[in-house]
Amino acid sequence: MKESKKLLYVTNYEISDSSDGISKKINQQMDGFNNLGFEVDFLIKSSEGIKCKFGGKIKKIKIAKVFSYIYYFSIGVIVKEEKKRWDLVYIRNPHGGFFPLLFPVFLFIIRSKTKSLILEIPNYPYDNELNTLKGKVSLFSHKLVRPLLSRFVDEIYYMGALQNEIWGIKCRRIFNSMNKNQVNLVSRDGVAHKSRDKIIFVGVANVACYHGYDRLIRSIARFKGENCQSNYVFEVVSPINAECQKLINLVEMLGCTEEVKFHGRLSGVELDALFNNCHIGVDSLARHRVGNSYNDSIKSKEYAFRGLPIVKAHLDDAFQGADFVFDVNADDSTFDLPAIESWFHDLRTDPQNIRDYASERFVWEKQFENLLCGLCLEKYG
Repeated sequence: MKESKKLLYVTNYEISDSSDGISKKINQQMDGFNNLGFEVDFLIKSSEGIKCKFGGKIKKIKIAKVFSYIYYFSIGVIVKEEKKRWDLVYIRNPHGGFFPLLFPVFLFIIRSKTKSLILEIPNYPYDNELNTLKGKVSLFSHKLVRPLLSRFVDEIYYMGALQNEIWGIKCRRIFNSMNKNQVNLVSRDGVAHKSRDKIIFVGVANVACYHGYDRLIRSIARFKGENCQSNYVFEVVSPINAECQKLINLVEMLGCTEEVKFHGRLSGVELDALFNNCHIGVDSLARHRVGNSYNDSIKSKEYAFRGLPIVKAHLDDAFQGADFVFDVNADDSTFDLPAIESWFHDLRTDPQNIRDYASERFVWEKQFENLLCGLCLEKYG
């Protein structure tokens, strides 16, 4: 029997909530590698320190919070002591505070233990999006180490507009993807009985300014004021963070509490039930606010797997030519809701067609398979 290829997945993202989109993505990526025949080990930051898996054995290592920023040094010590080599090491781009500063130390150690090393950038370019103090500190730290990365990294896999290279390293674009078995298609019964009198939008996110949900809220308020009726509903699923609170205040000020509803964080059966009563998924509507006209969101892929048409305001080559995607202007203006309603009712693509489109393109095994063959086939033999 041929020995399994060995892969080490590394991230300093703390997986703590199963309904968190990034946590889902990381777990689904590891599942995808496993389905491609890799024996998957991992090193992941946890609330207590480090969670690692080597050869099927999971171990938790406690680290005092005061030492949390030496994470990459700590996992470097762990892999140095581990008597094991990997065919491939797959690392998510480090983020947050001073985490990047010791990243080259880990790369130096792990480089001697692998045939190929890939760095993933989940969203590129991203520098202009880091506007908070913590974000600026993280960016400054990362910029200090970028000149060193080409010494260790074979390739960068990234989500974003086409690039020839990033930080002097060969790069390849992939699209955000999902495990389709973990996302349910909207109920056909639910779709069949939806009234043509109202269009129900749904936006699921950890709301930030670039999601631009305020644009849809103002568009709903404008239509209501001009027509003295409410044809549109917006269901917002988000933790009640500072940006979401701004939206709540805006809705109250505009008198749209009947049209815009806030649900907090939902998952599982509750989220499925909400989707079954909605018509259109809302992707980001204001990426221009952070200087980025291109975006490849995970959420748009979930909408597609659920069979929902999508409205967005940015470029995304993943949906190039798809008739179930409606683009509004990439600015802060309100937009023409009756035009979206007309497009929706004229749309011949049904939920299953949309899901089939996603299944052909946005599955992690398909994203990784061709790329890994090109990089590693001659090494694996």
